[in-house]
Amino acid sequence: MEDSRVGASGALALAVVLLLQLAALLQLHEQAPLALILAGFWGRVSPLWAMARFDYLRSDGTAGFHRRYGQPWWDVVPTVVACLAFAPFVTPLLLLIGAPVAVGVAERLGRRLGGHTGDSYGAVEVVTEVITLLLLAGLAAAN
Repeated sequence: MEDSRVGASGALALAVVLLLQLAALLQLHEQAPLALILAGFWGRVSPLWAMARFDYLRSDGTAGFHRRYGQPWWDVVPTVVACLAFAPFVTPLLLLIGAPVAVGVAERLGRRLGGHTGDSYGAVEVVTEVITLLLLAGLAAAN
């Protein structure tokens, strides 16, 4: 970020994210550790979709390194391998619930901004994690 000060909007966003995550984790009870792993996994996958699909908006940004040397379409391979490794331990719905979230959040923000920056990669990651946790908590509440 060009201006590293948080400001009121940033502090409010942090509080909302933390409260949503806490609420989801409290709802999940004993499933919370698995939900944290799955949300973290899909959160880390979401910027890969953003890098593969959209232009990088800053020529001098620090995330430009990843755009120059990354191969996001090849990063699908470890994602698939990780999903296959999780598959024996998790139902398909729980495992894959974060996939459309990861793609959707990256896609929506990328279209709105006309591309991505390092800041938006981070935002995509956090929003994907929160939504995935909330969906997992909703599933847990429904059962």
